[in-house]
Amino acid sequence: MDFGKIIERIKAILTTPKTEWPVVAAEATSVNGLYSGYIAVVAALPIIASFIKGSLIGS
Repeated sequence: MDFGKIIERIKAILTTPKTEWPVVAAEATSVNGLYSGYIAVVAALPIIASFIKGSLIGS
């Protein structure tokens, strides 16, 4: 799992969606690949942010 690639993909989708979505559509991937490659990472972001908040700021 390449976090740099995931971050670049998210940036590209948010900043230049017209050029990035055709690239996404052309990729051949499985549902398992989507879950492990993107969805799990993006779903973990709130948990990581909450942990950092609790560690630095406190409850």
